[in-house]
Amino acid sequence: MQCKKCGSFLNEDATFCPNCGSLVEQSETTSQNNVNGGVNQAPDLMTGMNTQPQSETMAANDQTQNLNSENNTQVTNSANPTPNKKNNKKVFIIGGIVAVVLVVAIVCFFIFKNSGTVTNLVGVNVWIPNDFTEESRYGYEKLYASKDKDVIVGLITQNAYSATLDQYMDAIDSGEMMGSIKCEKSTKQTIKGQEWGHVTCSTSTQESNMYITVKNSKLYMVEVAAQNDSANKIDSIDSKIKQNLEIVK
Repeated sequence: MQCKKCGSFLNEDATFCPNCGSLVEQSETTSQNNVNGGVNQAPDLMTGMNTQPQSETMAANDQTQNLNSENNTQVTNSANPTPNKKNNKKVFIIGGIVAVVLVVAIVCFFIFKNSGTVTNLVGVNVWIPNDFTEESRYGYEKLYASKDKDVIVGLITQNAYSATLDQYMDAIDSGEMMGSIKCEKSTKQTIKGQEWGHVTCSTSTQESNMYITVKNSKLYMVEVAAQNDSANKIDSIDSKIKQNLEIVK
């Protein structure tokens, strides 16, 4: 066989010309031989696959379908097990009990946190938290302190002579009355028909809210004080005191 382009002699099974590189156009006979029995013939992958009788093939297919159906059923049942009604009921009951206990605990916490008693401190009604106990401390007529001694509620009294509430408030604002204690500008409030001066003060170790009034030539000062790291407890106590503060003699 020769190359049609350059005339070089070629092997019978050559695909490209070794001289010019052209694609070799094989003769119809050679191509047919390659197709029918040559080395390039692709094997028939389907040969022998359908040699079983039709009835046996159908039976085998039915058996395969049944196995697949059983496997699918088992997988479905495993993924979606039938709920256990008794277990669900038990879980529901336990969950309900836990929820009730939590609600009761929260309610009790807030009741206990905000519980207190209006106590007469030498003629002045003052709200005192129930977990506070009476203490003795210099300068206070009456004093109650928290369990950790970090918050106090106390009453200071002294003879006012002829001084008025406005004069005391001016003395506080000017710093004459409080010395090294730093105080914000005082304000005047009416509580249960009685005028009180209110002032917030602080030192390097504590913060305090004070209510001041004058009656029958006597000065009354109710103080709520706390250490700096417990100052957040003052507001809740102060609001209760403000609602119940009253001179009763």
